Amino acid sequence: MNWLGAQAAGNATRQTEQPDAKNELGKENAERRNPRGISIVNQKGGVGKTTLSFHLSGALGELGYRVLAVDCDSQGSLSATFQPTHESLPVSIADIFAGHDVPMADLIQHTTVPGVDLLPADERLDRFDRTADYEASASVHALGDALSEIQAQYDFLIFDCPPRRSLTTFATLAAANEVVIPVEAHALSLYGIVKLQQKVEDARKRLNPHLTIRGFVLSRYHARASFQRTYGSKLEQVFGAETILATIPEARILANAMSFRQPITLFAPKSTAAAAVRTLAQKILHPPSHGQIQTAGN
Repeated sequence: MNWLGAQAAGNATRQTEQPDAKNELGKENAERRNPRGISIVNQKGGVGKTTLSFHLSGALGELGYRVLAVDCDSQGSLSATFQPTHESLPVSIADIFAGHDVPMADLIQHTTVPGVDLLPADERLDRFDRTADYEASASVHALGDALSEIQAQYDFLIFDCPPRRSLTTFATLAAANEVVIPVEAHALSLYGIVKLQQKVEDARKRLNPHLTIRGFVLSRYHARASFQRTYGSKLEQVFGAETILATIPEARILANAMSFRQPITLFAPKSTAAAAVRTLAQKILHPPSHGQIQTAGN
């Protein structure tokens, strides 16, 4: 059961433009919220999934939205960024997949980032890193079912996925409305995107008919590198310019911000990197006129 997807058609996008709108948003009736679930997915490692999940969550929080960052990677990198003591927590997202009867209120951790809470992960997720017959496993819907208990509390659920096919990745695809794909601008990215489209289409058919690919984020981008400009242009030609949601520069300041456990919009609010992340947040808030990317097979 995809409780997020079932409500997707009724989700009204707020027309928020400035960060100072947070006070008005904070007064909204939380019971009327229909959260949007966004799965940050790429089977390739090192493309900035966790970096994107962290900074996007902070940017949406800055705009006054309530965000739950969901760590679905056993490495726990997102959890460590938000919560340095996450490994000492007695419970984590692994308890959901294990079928343990743990209240969501005990699993969710508050963070120091305004508007953002965390559903942490730890190495116990390793046991669920399998893909065989994932659609037949009750665990693939366990995450969405658990999150339905707290849907009224959040506007966005940001799923940080592991750099591989796994049950936890497919569980996010079963629970989410949209997929955002961070990619590096080089030749192999295009090949990987086609394969990933096929996996998303497979999940759409078997698990979640409401699932769509929202777009791509060019990560670790060097504007002066001609080969990156070339393949960035190629991506636009193949999928359309509107599918490029943002270009995130290769900037040490993004990692520095994470080491201080602050999203870039707080750590360096006037930086080029912060502007790029805010652009992404606005693109997320305002769907394109042409709709979503067609998955392979559509």
